This record gives sequence, C-alpha cells and structure tokens, in this order.
Amino acid sequence: MKQVFTIIVIIFSIFIFNQNSDVSGKLKDDALNDLHQMALNHDIKVENWNMYTKESENNLDIQSVKKEINQVKKKGSIYDWETELDEHHMTLTGTYKNSNRNEKVIVGVVPSGNSYNLSFTHSVKGNGKDIMAQVELVLIPFQYDQDNQYVTISGETARPIELNRLKEKLLNDSGAKEIEALKEKNFYSISGYTSKWDNGIAAINDQLMNFQLGLRKKDNGIIHITMGTPIITSEY
Repeated sequence: MKQVFTIIVIIFSIFIFNQNSDVSGKLKDDALNDLHQMALNHDIKVENWNMYTKESENNLDIQSVKKEINQVKKKGSIYDWETELDEHHMTLTGTYKNSNRNEKVIVGVVPSGNSYNLSFTHSVKGNGKDIMAQVELVLIPFQYDQDNQYVTISGETARPIELNRLKEKLLNDSGAKEIEALKEKNFYSISGYTSKWDNGIAAINDQLMNFQLGLRKKDNGIIHITMGTPIITSEY
C-alpha cells in the first residue's frame, strides 16, 4: 500500500518536477534507410514502414523515477499524454498522429521491493510518402540501445517477377546469408544474417539472424514484400 501511495505522489510530482538535463533519443535510422534504398533499387513501391524501440531501467529510487518521467515528457512535448494507475503499476501513454505517421510512447512504472522498474517503448508507423524526410522528424524521448530497435518496411513490386529471383536479388543486395526458410508455391519467408547491421537474435543452431524477408505472390504476379531487421514486427 505504501508503494501505491508513492506512485500516486509521483503522478502529481512529474508535472512540477524540473531538471536541466536532457535525454539523447535521436532516431537511429541507418537500417530503415538501407531497407528503403533496397526497395528503390528493385523498383518496389513502399506502402508503409514501422519502427519499434524498447528499453528498461531497474532498481531506481523515487527521485530517479521522477527525473526519468520528467525527461520523457519534456522531450516528448508533441505527444498527448494520459496516465493510468492501478494498485500494481502506473502507465503513461503518449500519442501523436498526423497524415503521414502515427507514434506512441509507453512508460511503465512497477514497484519492486523498495525500488522501481521502468520500461519504455516507442512505436512509429508511417506511410510510403517522403519516408526519410518523415524519419527526420521522429525523436524517441528516451535513451536506448540500437540492439533494441526493430525496423520493418513493406511494399509491392511495380511489375510481376518470380519469387526466387526477387529473393536472390534482395539477399544479394543486403549481403545476407540465408539461415532459415519456409518456401511455398506463392509465399517465401526467409531469415538471414548480414554484417550490414550490428544486431542479431538467436536462430536455429544458435546462429544469429538480423534480416527477415517475406514475399507473397498475388494472382496478377505482383509480389508483396515485407523486410525487417532483426525480425519483421508486423503481419506478412
């Protein structure tokens, strides 16, 4: 009960607590830029893109929690913020939307003994219009490791092409070695690894993978493509 009361105090404090320090959360867009360029190289019309970023901090005292929340809200001034509270945790959610992209930030505060654990997530989904120009406007309001960022881009070929041929072109362009694959008549799902990006998650036989490719051939021969690193975070 004491910790619940403390969280309530935090809610009222974050609106008046002020710090001069700032947080560096400029969006690291190298992977998205690479995927976008691959799409352009192969005459793929991009329909949408998304990035998901997560981070966490554990064993924080009350003052550190207030400082972190204040920094996120200060940096995320473009968001509309809402706060939810129950007897176990507090969640702050910030949302922003315009004609080209939707963004959401979620900060979770969970008591752990005499300290607190914080979790941060940021998600952004945009359309295929002026992608890199839109990315320049995105600022993640918390510090994060690029290993905790997931990038996905989707689109369609401008003209019919064979699945295997397009797969080989994209793997070659990415420099990825194929590690796992599911191949059906009109659908390929490929997982691979490339040194192009300094990230990866465990795949079969403990090999690293950091490039995922989904290809689905439509009745008219056009192929819908989804590419992601280290994995695809949307349906394909």
